[in-house]
Amino acid sequence: MSATNFSASWIIQKRIVHALLMREVLTRFGRHNIGFLWLFVEPMIFTLGVTALWALSGASHGSSLPIVAFALTGYSSVLLWRSMPARCIGAVTPNLALMYHRNVKIQDIYFARLLLEIIGVTISFIVLSIIFIYIGWITPPEDYLKIFFTC
Repeated sequence: MSATNFSASWIIQKRIVHALLMREVLTRFGRHNIGFLWLFVEPMIFTLGVTALWALSGASHGSSLPIVAFALTGYSSVLLWRSMPARCIGAVTPNLALMYHRNVKIQDIYFARLLLEIIGVTISFIVLSIIFIYIGWITPPEDYLKIFFTC
């Protein structure tokens, strides 16, 4: 495959995934009320609830890591890995009509749903981290580059 074919295919693939993402957002969250905000507000509510319960109960996890940091990092990860398969289980049936388009494949539908879940939980994690750092419940990381390169 030549470079021009690859770049043309890559552009088409990006457009397909973008269109599927937009379709998923509209069908899942609608156009009314807070709609799209539920993408990251829902994980924030769950994470805040678990963090509050653990902090108020004085729970310990056997480490010197603060319970708020433990709950934030741990529950955000659990929430991501729990919701990703759940969103993919019924992904094909409602999108079956899209299979008639020659460029849309089943893996594109899965990828769009997974990407949407990753975006939502990541935004939730970042916003909650900033809030918790600002109010002093957790300390900011000492080396941000180490975080990005260990992921």
